[in-house]
Amino acid sequence: FGGPQCGKTVFCDRLLCRVPISRKHKTTHTHLAPHKQTTFFRAVSNRIGASHEYNFLAITEVPSTAAYIEQAMDNFLAAYDMILLVFDLSESRSFFELIKIFDRMPKHHALPIQVVATKADLPHVTQYNLEAHLPDIVAAASAASASPSDARPTNVKYDVDDALKQMGLAKYEPTFLTARDSSNFPNLFDSLYFIATHPQFRRLKKSHDRNRQKHVAWQTMIRRTIGITLGIGLGIVITLGTYKLYKWWYHGSSSVYPLSHSRNEPMTRRYRKRY
Repeated sequence: FGGPQCGKTVFCDRLLCRVPISRKHKTTHTHLAPHKQTTFFRAVSNRIGASHEYNFLAITEVPSTAAYIEQAMDNFLAAYDMILLVFDLSESRSFFELIKIFDRMPKHHALPIQVVATKADLPHVTQYNLEAHLPDIVAAASAASASPSDARPTNVKYDVDDALKQMGLAKYEPTFLTARDSSNFPNLFDSLYFIATHPQFRRLKKSHDRNRQKHVAWQTMIRRTIGITLGIGLGIVITLGTYKLYKWWYHGSSSVYPLSHSRNEPMTRRYRKRY
């Protein structure tokens, strides 16, 4: 999953051992032949094995339209082993698009999630939340007789690492691919295969699922209250039972051994006088 023009197609092409076609042998992204936006589900697969263990990795690219994203979430999550979320480090709204997709995603699944950041060789731009504090931004821009875009960089910046942590996700994996250079995709594909076969390392952290966390917190409080109450009641019952047992034993021993005589002293016999 990923927003428009975030690099999903190039990422999938790299799994097929393809590289972008450059114009005049330029290595910058601005001179690469542009990719057409994907308008259908596209599945690619290939053999991987940088660690000399050959396995197969299959990836399905989901078009960046609401209908396809919803269809993939309804039909694909139950059949796949992991989820890849992609955003562009050189586009200021790309992480915002990723969060919108993540918010639509059901959270009850147990699939691992890995975030991939593309175009890491280009200058990294600040990622903005285009919906946060929008009324305040418009009001401030109107008061200053400026456009909302001029006021946007104030209060709506994303701290990507912190945002991923709040979402319960691990740090993103930076990647880039040009006609002459690229990041270490073989190791990345091996890592993705490892995550898919060991999902416990990238599953959503339960503490970041707010609704479930709140529900679990209330259940925990109720269980602890009941446990403490029962523990106190049981302690009182045991104390009273011990006291009554001691009292019964004490009075019973007193009737056998009178207080005027020690328990260790033999009882003296009394004989009637004969007349």
